[in-house]
Amino acid sequence: MAKQSVSDRTKRLAEGRCPVHGWPLTQASEWYVGRMGDAQTLVECPRCKAAIATESEPFGPATLLPDFVFLAEATVRPS
Repeated sequence: MAKQSVSDRTKRLAEGRCPVHGWPLTQASEWYVGRMGDAQTLVECPRCKAAIATESEPFGPATLLPDFVFLAEATVRPS
């Protein structure tokens, strides 16, 4: 398998897909509505079942949680 570029992983995340596997991210928690009316939910990759990001709209762009920012960086940290 060819190495995935940072731009490919970032594009997948912007499309609401797992940056590594490319599968659509699925909702992993209830919607949380903050004081300012902004809603967010945790989403996970259905392949690895890890809640890796948040979304502010269904099937919208996802924002990686701090522990998973490395998935969109040039050098992926070793496990």
